[in-house]
Amino acid sequence: AGAGYGVGIDQGGKYYQWGVLTRRMERIPSFMGPLEKVSAGYDHILALDMMGNVYSWGSEQFGLGMVPLELSSENIRQLEAGHQFSVALTEEGQIYFWGNDNIVNVNTEKEEGNIAEVAINTSTIIARTKDGRVTTLSTIESPFTRIPESIQEHTVSIASTDAVAAALLDDGTVVTWGKMGDAAVDVPEEIQGNVKQISSGRNHFSVTLKDGSVASWGDNSVKQTNAPNLSNIDRVSAGYHQNYAVDKSGKVHTWGLKGYIMGTDQYGRDMFQRLAEGGKMTMTVGAIAVIISAVIGIIIGGIAGYYGGRIDNFLMRIAAII
Repeated sequence: AGAGYGVGIDQGGKYYQWGVLTRRMERIPSFMGPLEKVSAGYDHILALDMMGNVYSWGSEQFGLGMVPLELSSENIRQLEAGHQFSVALTEEGQIYFWGNDNIVNVNTEKEEGNIAEVAINTSTIIARTKDGRVTTLSTIESPFTRIPESIQEHTVSIASTDAVAAALLDDGTVVTWGKMGDAAVDVPEEIQGNVKQISSGRNHFSVTLKDGSVASWGDNSVKQTNAPNLSNIDRVSAGYHQNYAVDKSGKVHTWGLKGYIMGTDQYGRDMFQRLAEGGKMTMTVGAIAVIISAVIGIIIGGIAGYYGGRIDNFLMRIAAII
């Protein structure tokens, strides 16, 4: 799922999209065949059809619509649409990156040919190697580069929010690192050792457990961690603020963001929150001006009323001029 929309494909490869979509995102490539993979970014979408062709539509800023020609001859293992950039991972462990490289400074040659999985956020690309090690492909030091040594050679899957990274280990436990104090750092103790699959949103994680149930933790501002009591879940996918769980019968269950009071703009941003944030300074300045005016008025009015006569007349004339 993207910022305010979702995408999916059924077992036959038919593509679906829903939610708040820009005009460019609504322009689905007409020549696209049945799909094998799909990924939703902030305001663009990536898709891989069963013939091995990669498509990108939605925002075309920073060259997002210019899919590398080399991908047409590659076997794609994973596609990830992010915030102003895209990533493709081949079966041979080769990384392809395109988009805004000022946001994510990537070294695509690091661990070249040895990458089995990638996890992305708005600033970093994290990679899991074929031998179970975890590394970052960013060239800049950050909390994400401080990877716990204990997870090396034991990691079977990775995920990352904007502030916290997580590794699912071969014993079913989850280890996190990144921004200390963030709600997503604290993994619920009751799920440790029972995790089968992990996915991440912008500020939360969701997992499928070995008994077929689901669990979520992290930021809960729009109830994205209020996981329902489900069973027989095959896989869970966490988006920006939403979660989608598919059970073994193919039914989709959702929880998380259900909409906004005043809706969203074309990029899926909460209009009420934007108005509230934008009005903070105006309201603050207005309130301060009213308080200052009231204090000065009370003082001048008190003096004028107490002394009267010429002082009263003088102060009133000054107040009238001001």
